[in-house]
Amino acid sequence: LISYTAIVFHMKAFSPDLPSLIKLFFLSSAIHQALFSLCSSLPFAVGQVQDVGLIFLSQIATAILTQTTSEGVPYSEALATVLVACAAATVVTGILVWLVGRLGLSGYVQMLPMPVVGGYLGYIGYFCVAAGASLGTGLSIDGFGTWLQFWE
Repeated sequence: LISYTAIVFHMKAFSPDLPSLIKLFFLSSAIHQALFSLCSSLPFAVGQVQDVGLIFLSQIATAILTQTTSEGVPYSEALATVLVACAAATVVTGILVWLVGRLGLSGYVQMLPMPVVGGYLGYIGYFCVAAGASLGTGLSIDGFGTWLQFWE
């Protein structure tokens, strides 16, 4: 969860608040696990935070902080906006996933072409490798061309 937080809030502007944001990720993960375990119809249910959402949460955090600070919004208000947007996106996604399951629409997921699913999963893998390399080295990886900086 610590690295997940560092990936979502990777911009330097978030650095002073990273310890608090990490605690927030741990709290939200504990709430997620408790609700998942208590509300599941399976007696052995185990849930966890997954890496697929990191791409979207990271983009939400980056886009909102960049937009709000460029408009002169104070950092504390921009951070609050980022957190509310990430929470809202997570809640909406959870409700939609629940509705898909509740309405029995999960069979339609099988209609997605395999190359689409494979491409998405491949990008998640690339994103996690790039984020890990960035965290481990302190270098910014913004695209394929930025990998060359490791050999400079």
